[in-house]
Amino acid sequence: FQTLTLGGMLEDGSDATNETSYLVVEASMNVHTIQPTLVVRYHRNIDPDFIDLCIDCIHTGIGFPAFLNDLAGLPMMESRGVPKEESWNWACPSCVSTTIPNKNMRQGSATSGFISLGKCLHLALNDGYDSFLGKQLGAHTGDPKEFKSIEDVKEAYLKQVDYAVNKVTLIQHVSEDVRRRYIKRPFISPYLDGCIEKGLLTNDFAAFETYNCPEIQIAGAINAADSLMVLKKLVFEEKSVAIDELLDAM
Repeated sequence: FQTLTLGGMLEDGSDATNETSYLVVEASMNVHTIQPTLVVRYHRNIDPDFIDLCIDCIHTGIGFPAFLNDLAGLPMMESRGVPKEESWNWACPSCVSTTIPNKNMRQGSATSGFISLGKCLHLALNDGYDSFLGKQLGAHTGDPKEFKSIEDVKEAYLKQVDYAVNKVTLIQHVSEDVRRRYIKRPFISPYLDGCIEKGLLTNDFAAFETYNCPEIQIAGAINAADSLMVLKKLVFEEKSVAIDELLDAM
């Protein structure tokens, strides 16, 4: 699938919204197809009439445009090593990924898996043991029945997250190497800056491009946050449910 990025700011900080931005949203409302999806880079100086049109588009039930925060996107790109003079041009190529058009950021990378933050909390409440699979899946983080506060739970949870991130990072390195060796991309490579100059395919170029940033994706952040709040309130503050009763129920 393909995503079109609208709005945002130009290099001088002015609003990048133009007549084409309006035409794209109006076309989506008229045709009412789910592809391509639309993303708007939102900032405080964006054309308010354009935002009204985007809200009208969402009101049709089509499900987009999505809004991404330009004031967070710009420093995020710079933190990845993107030069300031290029960071203003960031775009969302798919879902919620980020890239600089024509730059070799994701075209040579592989996404090797997701980390479930809900699973990390489940493991934290079982000393790393996965009761669904029936085996030790995570790190040993202590007997949850000995936890005295929500801080103990959060400490165990964050250790499980760290353990999962390390494992998936190792898998990521392997998958990147496999992709670089066996999935060559000669047709897209000439369209990316630097490949012709360096005489490299995008797969090889991605290995040392300064702001190539492979992604490790997560799921379940809201579930984990909600669950931690329930534990904090019912188990440790109100004490209406004992931790062992909760674990038995689960």
